[in-house]
Amino acid sequence: MEKIATGLIRTTHGIRGYLKVKLFSGDAENFLSHTQLLLKKNSQEKMYTVEESMFHGDSVLLKLNGIDNPEAGKLLNGWEIWIPRDEASPLDDDEYYQADLHGCSVLFEGSVIGKVISLVEGAQSDLLEIEKTVDEARCYVPFMDEFINEVDLENKTIELRNDWILG
Repeated sequence: MEKIATGLIRTTHGIRGYLKVKLFSGDAENFLSHTQLLLKKNSQEKMYTVEESMFHGDSVLLKLNGIDNPEAGKLLNGWEIWIPRDEASPLDDDEYYQADLHGCSVLFEGSVIGKVISLVEGAQSDLLEIEKTVDEARCYVPFMDEFINEVDLENKTIELRNDWILG
């Protein structure tokens, strides 16, 4: 069963082991409905039962079974939360899961000029980290309509409006 990253544990909250989670999707309601979560970091994986989850400002607080104090919670800082893809939030038009953009070829006027190697959180939008084909240098392109012409997930391509953004 294919899984997808849906959030990132940022830090602890309080003295009972609650975790502060940054969601990758704006749909916290869907996230709050999960009772089992897979956590991943590097090559490690751990399955947890959710005891409680709730809204907390622009993030979510999560209480996992067995994580009962800040010290235990801090060991999970930086871990991603994964769920089965078929349980993920439905997407609106022109919305994409970050996992689907990773590995896409970057095109300009039909020619491959790079490849998406990761996404980075930016101030106004996520940034596509692109490794250029010509010299393997890395650059960042805001994932915004001003810079992105078309995303074709079926063919794993992203067409840029202009190539000057690659520097």
